[in-house]
Amino acid sequence: MQPLTARAQRWIDGLDRIDPVPLERVQDALGKLDFPTPPAWLDFHAQYAGLIIPMGADGALLGLMHDRTMFFYPPKARGLDIDHDRDDGYVIVCADAHPSYDFNLTENGTFPGGPTADFTTYLEQLAVIDTFYQQSPSRPTVHMLPALDKRIDLHERVLSECTLDGASSDSFREYWVGETLLGIRDLQESPHIWWLIYEAG
Repeated sequence: MQPLTARAQRWIDGLDRIDPVPLERVQDALGKLDFPTPPAWLDFHAQYAGLIIPMGADGALLGLMHDRTMFFYPPKARGLDIDHDRDDGYVIVCADAHPSYDFNLTENGTFPGGPTADFTTYLEQLAVIDTFYQQSPSRPTVHMLPALDKRIDLHERVLSECTLDGASSDSFREYWVGETLLGIRDLQESPHIWWLIYEAG
């Protein structure tokens, strides 16, 4: 798992965190299954279990197992939840969160809920957006534009005023970061690539 940038680490340091299920218990539970345990799953739990990511009015408690759920009622212990996907092989639920948020990890560590190539990249993306909001004098304006939209001036401004952020970009999305603009380009929607552009207030 790639190391976090200082920006993402600062953002994570501001999150709430509870004591997670120990990694040894997760390893024991996975060891009882009849397939090899993907290293990406153990790395995820070791690094991020117990973190609580705000998600609108609720949130996501990271981890592969939980002694007590926070976002499902009544609270209860939650064990491993593994499914088999035709394309991605085995997929494991990686957070106590509403299923619509798609907090799952594939065998190779891809996070479908982003989607991102790995969970660290997803956290980098959240940190980029949060940092942009924190630095904006007022609430940013959000534009969602197709690449061939008439507002081509916004696309050109992103490309000229922003730089591609390597830590938050992958084969699914590019994050272009500037002082007054943040552009997010979806690389999976070709030929009509969509941009989500935040413009500082």
